[in-house]
Amino acid sequence: GTSEKVSVQSEVAAVQTESGAVEGVVEKADLMSLPLNGRNFIQLVALEPNSVPSPNTSFFRNLGGYNLVAGAPVSATAVTVDGVNIRDLNDPRVNIALNPDVIQEFQENQSNYSAAQGRAGGAQVNLVTKSGTNSFHGSIFEFFRNDLLDAKNYFDKAKPPYRQNQFGFSFGGPIRKDKTFFFVGYEGLRIAQLETFLYTVPTIAERGGDFTGQLQIFDPSTYNPGTGLRSPFLNNIIPQSEISQTSLNALKLLYPIPTSLGNVNNLVGNPINNSTNDQFSVRIDHKLGDKDSLFGRYIYYNYRRLTGIFTSLPNFLDHFNTPSQNAAIGYVHIFGPTTVNQFRVGYHRMTQLLGDVQINVPIDQQIGITGTSPIFLGSPSIAISGLGTTGGISNAPNDRSDNGFYLYEDLSHNLGKHELSMGFDVDYDQVNGGYNPFSRGRFSFTDNYSAQIGERATTGSAIADFLLGYPSVSQRGLGIGFRHFRQKRYGTYFNDNWHVTKNLTVNAGLRWEHFGPAYETNNHLSGFDTTTGQIITAGTNGVPRGLRQDNWKDFQPRLGFAYRIGGSGKTVVRGGYGLNFMPL
Repeated sequence: GTSEKVSVQSEVAAVQTESGAVEGVVEKADLMSLPLNGRNFIQLVALEPNSVPSPNTSFFRNLGGYNLVAGAPVSATAVTVDGVNIRDLNDPRVNIALNPDVIQEFQENQSNYSAAQGRAGGAQVNLVTKSGTNSFHGSIFEFFRNDLLDAKNYFDKAKPPYRQNQFGFSFGGPIRKDKTFFFVGYEGLRIAQLETFLYTVPTIAERGGDFTGQLQIFDPSTYNPGTGLRSPFLNNIIPQSEISQTSLNALKLLYPIPTSLGNVNNLVGNPINNSTNDQFSVRIDHKLGDKDSLFGRYIYYNYRRLTGIFTSLPNFLDHFNTPSQNAAIGYVHIFGPTTVNQFRVGYHRMTQLLGDVQINVPIDQQIGITGTSPIFLGSPSIAISGLGTTGGISNAPNDRSDNGFYLYEDLSHNLGKHELSMGFDVDYDQVNGGYNPFSRGRFSFTDNYSAQIGERATTGSAIADFLLGYPSVSQRGLGIGFRHFRQKRYGTYFNDNWHVTKNLTVNAGLRWEHFGPAYETNNHLSGFDTTTGQIITAGTNGVPRGLRQDNWKDFQPRLGFAYRIGGSGKTVVRGGYGLNFMPL
């Protein structure tokens, strides 16, 4: 007879035995098999110990980066690719959700990590990109999702469409065998989606000034100083002669006609929420000789979104485009069997274009609103209490073009039981841009003017105040809110991993960093002096350009240990202490 034998082998993950840091490594095989939603590597951060997604929601969480690690804030996690920053220079988001097919390894260090790592107090996340080899290899993929199996929203008359395609490839191999190698990758994302929401807009009767059956409204022009009271509108109807023409124009241009009866949730809308993304990466590795090697890597990541997420009415949309680029060049020289030097330079650029899709349409002028910005056009923000607010995002254009320049130098040397390392790094950041709040005007309407004096709880209507043209609060942003900020950062360190015994390793190091005060190139920066009670302006009367003095005392000791119980490597006790500084 015949027999068949099946052998199943499984290896328990190795325990890290030589560092007091909490570390996690995800190799390429696991990267490809783990079910990452949207194929976004940043979700791996939340899979490590002491890490949870931030409870605070943000639109920018779509790009990743909003995780709380070891109790530190979301901004306390550094994220790099091949050691070069890919995090936004202005907020916690990650600018590049790198294609997993081009990632060789995911590394995360938490708590008590080496003095070589700084600028973050929560975690240090680094991705290592794949290199080509002497054989050609690659991948092709397509992930598709649609609405066929989705349930219909209760308020949907028909199921809104949903289409998601995520596709791409990776390919690498030799350019010159044993000498020069390449690896490239591309990933595309297309999401076409309509979502169903309920909105509240003025009813047909209210649009004509008829408030029959509602709380009594009063004519603010009839105020009697003797009685301190206003007279009611006859039959609770505002005469056409008293309705503001500007308000009528705004009704026609900005407020949709209701789709159902009632004063609340009387409009069903299906705003667009479309996303498009294209990313490309290329890496070249070259061996200069037995002791010298060089690599260059470039990533282009172009995320575009057309969305109503910033709006509260379905007829308004914003575009959100964030093309990013990241480049790295690294040189490694081996001085001998115990000494290695690594030198890297990096560059990171993020451009943000965020604003109303009608930013070039003179809607204020069409409505009859005057005194707002002649430069930034689009829809005004009209907030009637109880109704959806008009317009797109209110602080647009919210545009930036940021640059980060980086230099890293690391030298390591093995000396008996001591693994010594030292180095320095330099950052130079440029944040160019800003936002322009209420450049098209913001007008808030309550029942302040159509209610009877002293009886606001039982009289009046915010919609009536709007029709009469009496806002409770008016705001406008004039000028241009764009600025050009600069900041320099320096760091240097020394670290010693001392193998005291075969079971005990001590990690000791010292890091020093200098975070230069951020300044604006034209000194368009002001602050408040709590001592004098006066407004101060940067760069004038002895006030520093960054509104604060330099601090040169940011020394950061690091001390950790790892002890193997019984010497087996199965059980390790680790601990340590570290002091970390972060830039504001």
